[in-house]
Amino acid sequence: MFNSKKIESLENKVNSLQEKVYALLNEQLSEVTYNQDSLRTMLEVVLKETVKNNETLAYILKNMQRQDKLSFTQIEEPTNEMPEEKKNNTNLYTRFVSVKIPNDVMEYLLEKSRSGKKSPAIKRVFNRNGKLVLCPISMDVVDKIHTTHTAKNPTIPISYERYTIAISDEMYDLFSKIAKMVNLKLIEVVSSFVYSSSTLEYGRIKEAYNAVTNQNI
Repeated sequence: MFNSKKIESLENKVNSLQEKVYALLNEQLSEVTYNQDSLRTMLEVVLKETVKNNETLAYILKNMQRQDKLSFTQIEEPTNEMPEEKKNNTNLYTRFVSVKIPNDVMEYLLEKSRSGKKSPAIKRVFNRNGKLVLCPISMDVVDKIHTTHTAKNPTIPISYERYTIAISDEMYDLFSKIAKMVNLKLIEVVSSFVYSSSTLEYGRIKEAYNAVTNQNI
């Protein structure tokens, strides 16, 4: 397909050459004496170049008109192939763990989640690019969540729900090692990766998490 900018450039070149011819004629004719042979040679070169560019421009325009009448096969946009490892990420989450968290905390996570689904909203807290991270909701934020809930529902106590989450074998092994080190149930450890209401428990889990991850480096 021809570029309109190329056509415009050719047109400008042709016009420029023609202007040079006229300017040269005016300049030379105004002089009393001039070298006729030199002028004739120069004019021939300029005129040949002008004709050549005019023919090129005409050829381009003619072919563009033909292309308008042709039917082209649509060229598909190149697809961004994902690495094989990322393609199979969904197959990596074959293990399941339970999490027990307050309903008001769950509502908070859903508000922050783009998907609006419970399991992804919970998992995004400790799953960063397929890696296990210890970055639960801070206790100050949890206290504010509970305070807001109590203010809105003074007669309704804070209730808890269990949720099942799919994780990878690597995450499951890390959770299991940490649970064994701190002598807690797996559900308690996983829940602490989402939120924690005990500074002591969080400190023990953090220490175990650092020890396990340093071993895997």
